[in-house]
Amino acid sequence: TKGAMASGVWRKVEIATVFPASRTGHSAITIGDKMVLFGGHGQLIPNEGISEGEGQTSKYGNTNDICMVDMDSFKAEWFQPAVHLHVRTRVGHKAVNVEDDMYVFGGWADKNERYLNFGFLFDMKSRQLMSENVRDRVVPQGRKDHTLTKVGTKVYLFGGWDCVQSFNDLWALDYRIRWKWT
Repeated sequence: TKGAMASGVWRKVEIATVFPASRTGHSAITIGDKMVLFGGHGQLIPNEGISEGEGQTSKYGNTNDICMVDMDSFKAEWFQPAVHLHVRTRVGHKAVNVEDDMYVFGGWADKNERYLNFGFLFDMKSRQLMSENVRDRVVPQGRKDHTLTKVGTKVYLFGGWDCVQSFNDLWALDYRIRWKWT
């Protein structure tokens, strides 16, 4: 893959295992030799379908599933993490690699919850989700389509949108000091 990038030539890569047919509004980051995808709007894992009444199930919706693709073998592992209070289905969120784990913030959950102003950390080794405690804390307003960038020991959030306004604010999250937003 490095050779293809150096030459500026795109090529379609076949994934060695079952892969959802489509996805939008998801995040994808690299951690070591893996590409880690999270959430978005797309094909749901079986048993995750959204009930539409009378036994009908939608095959598409907002998701909170994770896919890890080995970038050497192109084998993918798709799984649904244990349901957790702050790991809502979301689209338009952003993710960043924080010391070889995935931090996810924001996004849009559904018509009832609207735009999310909290995140979680996915521990790659244990495959456990750790939610961000937003009680009694200053946090950015809920949003989607923002950016997250890690510099040193801080994650910076810029911009985004919440269906009413576009943001031009810049927030810093120091993950070594109790995950504190400033």
